[in-house]
Amino acid sequence: MKLNAVALWALALAGVVAALWMEQVGGKPPVALLAEADPLVLLVDFLLIAAAVVALIAGLASNGRSGLLKLAAWAPLPGALACAWGLFAAWQISRMAHATRFEVVAPGIAESIFPLSLGLLIAATAGALRRPH
Repeated sequence: MKLNAVALWALALAGVVAALWMEQVGGKPPVALLAEADPLVLLVDFLLIAAAVVALIAGLASNGRSGLLKLAAWAPLPGALACAWGLFAAWQISRMAHATRFEVVAPGIAESIFPLSLGLLIAATAGALRRPH
């Protein structure tokens, strides 16, 4: 197992746990993380989940020599862009509501962290499966 992949997995799982915790702090069930997300963030979430499935299948089928694994290493980029978009939307909502309490902004922050964590998880898995030619 590659140490970089383990570190990225730990970071990604910490992000997912933090996102689920923030949803609870905001008084929402964990399923609201996907059900009530901003449409753009939700689209990126589902694209990243689909990319993870494709990368895993390609990596396992090709014995770690698939070009899709190289492409999956870029998965944190759309996750980071969706994270920035989600944080911007969360700040806009808190500004319009004139509320800065953590309970109010936590669900929006959680929805932002989730795609970044998914992207890191995909990249870590692709890095662990990838074998040099």
